[in-house]
Amino acid sequence: MIKTVAITPSNFEQILALDADAFGYPVGTKTMYRRELVKNATVYGDINDDTITSQVFALPLHVKLNTATVKMVGIGNVASYPEVRGNGAIRRIMAQIQSDAYEDGAILSYLAPFSYRFYRQFGYEWLFDQKQYTWDDHTVPIGAKTTPVKRLSFDEALPTMKKIIGQHPDFQFGALARDDWWWRFRYTVRLSDLKIATTKNGYVMYRFESEKLIIQELVTLTHDAELALWRFMSSRAGTFKQFQLTDGQTRDWRDLSAEPMAVKIQQQAGMMVRIVNIAALLRILALPVEMVIDVTDDFEQNAGHWQINGARSTATAQLSGTVQAWTKVLLHARRAEILLQTGELHGDIQSARRLDQVIDFSQRPVLADYF
Repeated sequence: MIKTVAITPSNFEQILALDADAFGYPVGTKTMYRRELVKNATVYGDINDDTITSQVFALPLHVKLNTATVKMVGIGNVASYPEVRGNGAIRRIMAQIQSDAYEDGAILSYLAPFSYRFYRQFGYEWLFDQKQYTWDDHTVPIGAKTTPVKRLSFDEALPTMKKIIGQHPDFQFGALARDDWWWRFRYTVRLSDLKIATTKNGYVMYRFESEKLIIQELVTLTHDAELALWRFMSSRAGTFKQFQLTDGQTRDWRDLSAEPMAVKIQQQAGMMVRIVNIAALLRILALPVEMVIDVTDDFEQNAGHWQINGARSTATAQLSGTVQAWTKVLLHARRAEILLQTGELHGDIQSARRLDQVIDFSQRPVLADYF
């Protein structure tokens, strides 16, 4: 039976046991982290004979779409015991979450997949990219002494970090509008060993891992801030043999490297997105073009013909495709003309080009968070 799980002591022990079994870690090693997470998450479970055999966490989060901040449901901790895998429980849970999210006013849902193919069957599509940069201690950007840098506690740094990330152009479309609970959970509980330094118009969160310095997040509004924070990090080159940064920002950090060929860089496919409510999304985007599109989606509230302003339509659609294809186009990841060529959209090229002209594809969706 699919239902939301009340977080009683006995149920919490079941949640921990299933989570540990599915992800292969000793029971009890992540108790505090999971306990804090379920304070805000809704846990959906398939319960048989009073035993949770499959579960999914749904996280109440928000996303920025330029001037709009919309509800988003984050999906995490998808788990089943081996003996029940393939029985359809996860499919039923995901369908229930989609329905509940729609009724609650959510517009989007994000998740980090173990398999992109698996989650496409639930309407999700790959949207975000990340780059992982790795420098050795001789090639890490040196920076310069431009503005003072201070090491601060999380609570001391939080107002500055909120202000800077709120102004940075990469965090205006598709990025989390971080709720206070998420800031605190992600950066003090989940990553409890983080250290923070700030300067005028910039901040860095980092941690130590043996002889490697991991830059968790580096956000700057000015070149002076970049230089100051890189000087702060590179001053540790005598202690750490390797420096690593993974992010989705449009900034190419090789620009600050004296030897850019020595920088190891790896492009990584990131998280997936599902449109929960396409009518509401179209209204928020308010694209200045007259067009009818057709959407194929197992979730019937999204399926059918839509005017680009979010109203239902009975007119002939100029472009048609799955909800996954429309996720790519409407959230600035792929041009409609390209998806016509790949067969993910169907229609005429003139309509695709008209639609592409009113979407700002220079504003790529960026996500710095993970769950």
